Amino acid sequence: MLRRYQTAICDALASVDGGSFCEDMWTRGRSGGGGCSRVLQDSTVLEKGGVNVSAVHGTLPPDAVTKMTCHGHHDLPAADGEGLQFYAAGLSMVIHPRNPMAPTVHLNYRFFQIFRRAPSERSGTNECGGEEATEGESLLWWFGGGADLSPSYVFEEDCVFFHEKLREQCDRCDPLYYARFKRWCDAYFRNHHRNEGRGIGGIFFDDLNENMTVSPEKFFAFAEDGLQTFIDA
Repeated sequence: MLRRYQTAICDALASVDGGSFCEDMWTRGRSGGGGCSRVLQDSTVLEKGGVNVSAVHGTLPPDAVTKMTCHGHHDLPAADGEGLQFYAAGLSMVIHPRNPMAPTVHLNYRFFQIFRRAPSERSGTNECGGEEATEGESLLWWFGGGADLSPSYVFEEDCVFFHEKLREQCDRCDPLYYARFKRWCDAYFRNHHRNEGRGIGGIFFDDLNENMTVSPEKFFAFAEDGLQTFIDA
């Protein structure tokens, strides 16, 4: 899914710009997954843009597990001397147009999962080109991400359209999400020393799993809808 939407987003941007993205495939160590970075720069419409995907896995050291527990993940068990295993995947992008009348956009959707025991064998290649790991006992998972817009010159109709699309995306998953995630975005990207927000905001969320009382497929569909919403907008 990540590579498919990476290609769809890059194709949509290239159709507007006329330029082409440079691709860099990378791996995380010998068997820690990998990713694909695509960058377009110094082109006609876009000054610079990056659309990147990754799917990586490895070991969380005991200290990292302790810090995560202190920051709200109280369901995590105490890590033994070897730590816990993790899997993380996501798509992230930042687009800077050349014309200051067009806004900068940021988007990110990600998934994180923690396992009790180390994957002991590989089970093929993941969609980002790295080695896939065999999963152990799942302890915790969550989704995070969002999208926001930072215009230099504000056009009200564009701002309204952007937020309407985000509201529609949220409403398709949960009618309470838009107001909740908009407030979260406004607070998270607040520039406190200037006492101002970053751009016109958008939505932001993290640690989204509803206490794991529902299937992760609900939030997977929400994240996928967010990627499609960007293309449609």
